[in-house]
Amino acid sequence: QTRMDSKKKKKKKKSPLRLLLIDTKKAYFNAIPLRDVYMRLPGELLLSKDVVGKQTRCVDGTRDAGMLWEETCRIALDKIGFKTGLANPCLFNHGDYNMQAVVHGGDLTFLGAADRLDWIAEELKKVFDIKVRGRLGIGRADDEIKILNRLVKIDERGLPFEADPRH
Repeated sequence: QTRMDSKKKKKKKKSPLRLLLIDTKKAYFNAIPLRDVYMRLPGELLLSKDVVGKQTRCVDGTRDAGMLWEETCRIALDKIGFKTGLANPCLFNHGDYNMQAVVHGGDLTFLGAADRLDWIAEELKKVFDIKVRGRLGIGRADDEIKILNRLVKIDERGLPFEADPRH
């Protein structure tokens, strides 16, 4: 449950590991389409049915949205020192800060020392509209968080998760 902080190798201070769960609000809108995409506009606008809108941002449901969001997120993480996993492009590692990340759609999960998690949350706020869903770690008051319609808990056995019974 602890790891050596790579920036403080001389002191050999161990920091407790924590999980940080972040939700990127309207994640797909952060990506810019690479092709011209047009859509019908809502009837509430009282425009002619012949009028369409050209997307300047990706929208949920378009073919490119997921791919372009992943690329937008990868670029943002790369700029602050994360490297994309070789086997899986949704996994990231920050070697200097000894931190790992998983991206699943607009949900980002980070594993690292508490001060590093504070840092990553602040860095992401500069780029995206995010909501910190919470943190998990042994010795914290938070013992469960709902993410991706799952209840994730932490206990002495590890990180069991189960389907959210409220759904």
